[in-house]
Amino acid sequence: MDEHPMSDMKRRIIDSAQEFIQRNGYNGFSFRDIAAKVGIRSASIHHHFPTKSDLAAAVVRSYTDRVRHQAAEFEASAMTPAEKLDWFAGFIKTTLTDDGKMCLCGMLGAECNSLPPEVVRETAAFFKVTLGWLAGVLGGGKSGEQRARNFLASMEGALILAKSLDDTALLDTVSASAIREALR
Repeated sequence: MDEHPMSDMKRRIIDSAQEFIQRNGYNGFSFRDIAAKVGIRSASIHHHFPTKSDLAAAVVRSYTDRVRHQAAEFEASAMTPAEKLDWFAGFIKTTLTDDGKMCLCGMLGAECNSLPPEVVRETAAFFKVTLGWLAGVLGGGKSGEQRARNFLASMEGALILAKSLDDTALLDTVSASAIREALR
């Protein structure tokens, strides 16, 4: 993470790119799209991010940092494991129901065969951080790790099905079942 605070324009570029990726995938946007959205020339984006892969990697790093921050807040709280899993399931659901988007790294993970290596590395890092946090929530060890993988896979899969079937209620059903199973 940068030692210097992120400029407002850099933050706006990253946020815009994140939205495009969550809606259309890595190959579904260009610097021109982002420039039009944030009100600058596309050449100005290159000042902050020389290449599209630099931008996408920065988007994933920013997203991962936010997850790390949230996980640290939860660890300092008195929330139960069930409450933490419920929050996570609600976060996944809100991504789709409030914004019509997919999970950023779920979208990129599905595209990993066509992504630049640095974006694949950052996407894998996000999933490792998320799985590590979930495993800790679930008691750690091999059992906690396996339950974390099962829970995350259930939530990502439910998001894809809910979007494909236009059935957000499916997320509630799957998340309730996945939480019960993870806490066993």
